[in-house]
Amino acid sequence: ADAAYVLNFRKEIGVERQIEELGRQSGVAAVALLGPDRTVLAHSDGARTGEREDDPALARALEERRGLSRIVRRPDGVEVLEVVRPLELDGARHGLLRVDLSTAPIRRAWARDLKFAVLLGLAVLLAGGLGLGVIFYTQGRHLGRIRALEAEVEQRERLSALGNLAAVVAHEVRNPLNAISMGLQRLREEFPPAEGGAEYARVVELTQGEVRRLNGIVEEFLSLARPLPLKPERVAPAEVVQAVAALVEADARGRGVRLDVRTPADLPPARLDPDQMKQVLLNLVTNALEAMPQGGVLGLGAAARQGTLLLTVEDTGEGIPADLLPRIFEPYVTTRTRGMGLGLAIARRIVDAHRGRIEAESRPGQGSRFTVALPLDGPPGPERAGG
Repeated sequence: ADAAYVLNFRKEIGVERQIEELGRQSGVAAVALLGPDRTVLAHSDGARTGEREDDPALARALEERRGLSRIVRRPDGVEVLEVVRPLELDGARHGLLRVDLSTAPIRRAWARDLKFAVLLGLAVLLAGGLGLGVIFYTQGRHLGRIRALEAEVEQRERLSALGNLAAVVAHEVRNPLNAISMGLQRLREEFPPAEGGAEYARVVELTQGEVRRLNGIVEEFLSLARPLPLKPERVAPAEVVQAVAALVEADARGRGVRLDVRTPADLPPARLDPDQMKQVLLNLVTNALEAMPQGGVLGLGAAARQGTLLLTVEDTGEGIPADLLPRIFEPYVTTRTRGMGLGLAIARRIVDAHRGRIEAESRPGQGSRFTVALPLDGPPGPERAGG
């Protein structure tokens, strides 16, 4: 009786036509109206009308009056999303409405969302990796800078302590040296020997030479200890370089060393202490000449770049051992058997006072290159009168 009622109801309101139209909607695979005995009363595929569904899940849905949603595979092998809802009229159960939805749009949406999620995850990982890389790089740079500053502070403290010690030692040595020098002068002038005068004069001259050498060492010690007042003025860097080249030209020629001086004509003026900067270059040039006992090429250059004056001294000599290169500007560090190893320490002190920096590059057997970088606007303080 119920089936007959539903059949009549379908005929009266055109359920078959409505279901067929619904089945033609995009994304809808099939629509079916099942009776209380799960007989197909209407189907979007008319050939299926009258069939009976024996699926236990449909029986439970009808019995328990609850909906059902699941993925099922149809006889033709196509997977669909089956949505089942009880059909009730006036409180009585009259069957089930089943709609099979194509899973293709769902799978496409799922694949699209999965792709988006994967890309988003990769982007987050990439951004996180880049962020960590930037953090590590920045921290590494800061840590390197901190270590460099700590090493520089430690070196300056050590240099200051050595300078103070040098001042005491130099003061104690200088007075006896002066007395010895004056005594030798008196011996030479007031107490000539009755015989052997030539040998006497030679010994006195030799002794005076050693006194002068010791006095020079004392002066180097004192230069580390005494204050370093700068007298900056506006000068042409080329003039400073060429003046140093003129001072060492004869010595270089005698050693078989060719001078190569490079000073562009368009160099801007720089604010510096010319005498102190000549001392820096002389110290570097002296070391370069002594590094080329068999002759070679000594390069002197000047250039300006981004508000910085660059002075270079390079040679084709023996080079600096790799283990000494990081400490080459420390006091008493030297590659020579003669000398106290104070020349580069003094040069660095002068460059530091100019707010500049000095760097060394070298390979054993391939020569060395020293670069002095100074701000063109110079160190703080008043300029020398007339500068």
